[in-house]
Amino acid sequence: MFLYSFMWSWNDLLYSLTLIISADLRTVGPGLLLNYLNESNSDWGGAMAASLMASLPVTVAFIALQRFFIQGATAGAVK
Repeated sequence: MFLYSFMWSWNDLLYSLTLIISADLRTVGPGLLLNYLNESNSDWGGAMAASLMASLPVTVAFIALQRFFIQGATAGAVK
């Protein structure tokens, strides 16, 4: 449950763009979006590299805990 909640808040783009004004308090998604892609220029290479680095911790945590996801999904399937 912790990993699912963490992944949900990690990817929360709309809330951070709408309500959080301070750049120090934004989550990773809006920070990358506002730093690399804007009206005047688009640094696609930098954006993709930063996105890969930002998604790496969640991917590693999912791979490490994948067996628990499968156990939880199949636990209620059989009576």
